[in-house]
Amino acid sequence: SMRTILSAILISFLLSGCYNHYNNPEQSDNSLAAHTTISTLYPMCSVGVLTIEESLKVKGRVVSNDCDKYFNGELYIDDGTATAKLMIDQYSLYTRYPEGVEISVDLKGFAIVHKDHILQIGLPSANNKRVVDDIVSQATLNKNITIGNSISTLHPKEYNISELNTSLCGKLITTNRAVHHPADSTDTYFAGGYHRFCDRDSNFIHIYIDKNSSGAGRILPQEEVSLTGIITCKTDNLRDSTTLIIIPRRDSDIWQ
Repeated sequence: SMRTILSAILISFLLSGCYNHYNNPEQSDNSLAAHTTISTLYPMCSVGVLTIEESLKVKGRVVSNDCDKYFNGELYIDDGTATAKLMIDQYSLYTRYPEGVEISVDLKGFAIVHKDHILQIGLPSANNKRVVDDIVSQATLNKNITIGNSISTLHPKEYNISELNTSLCGKLITTNRAVHHPADSTDTYFAGGYHRFCDRDSNFIHIYIDKNSSGAGRILPQEEVSLTGIITCKTDNLRDSTTLIIIPRRDSDIWQ
C-alpha cells in the first residue's frame, strides 16, 4: 500500500543521514520539510507513472529555470542525491523560483515518472499512463511548493567528457577542454540545433543551441572551451543508442 511505501521511505531517509551539498557549500534550509530524497523516488516509478496519494515531501535547490529560452515551463531541482524536473505550464518561473533557492515540494496529488533518465514531476494524465501532464494552476503551486528564505551560489561540478553518463542526467555540470567538431567542415557559425564537441581523446558531447537565442549565429570557436549546463539525453530505441546533450541555461554558459 501507499502507506507502507511511505513508511519505508521515511525510515530509509532517517537512516541515510544528512542532506548532501557537494555542489553547494551553503547549509540546507532547516525550515523546509523533506520526507525522502529524490533518488529514493526513482525506482518507485521506473516502470510507469506513479500518482502520490498522501503527503510526501522532497526538497532541492533550483539549478535551472526559464530565465532564458532553454527551459520554458521547467524547473530542475537537485537535492545532492539526484535531480527532478517539475513540469509547469507557466512563464517567468525564474521570478518566483530563482536559481540557487531551495524549495520543498509536497508530492500529494502529483504524479512522478522516470523518463529519459530524469525524474519528472507533474499531474496524473488521464490519457497516457507513461507521461505526466504539466502543472497549470497557480493555487496548486502555492499549496504544494514552499520556497526557502535564502539563495545560494551554484557551483557546477566539473567533469571530463569521458566521465559523462546517463546517471548525471538532470544535473548542472561543467566540462572543460572541449573543441567543436562540426558535422560539416565548412560550418562557420552556430545554427540552432545540436552541435558536437570533442576532447583530445575523441570523446564527444553534444550541446543544444536555441535558434532564437543570441548564441545562434555566433562564430564557432576554434579553441578549447568550457561548456556548462544541464545534462540530458536522447534515446534511439531502434539503434539501441543514447546521445548525451548539454543544454545551457543561458548563452553565457558557453561563451564566458
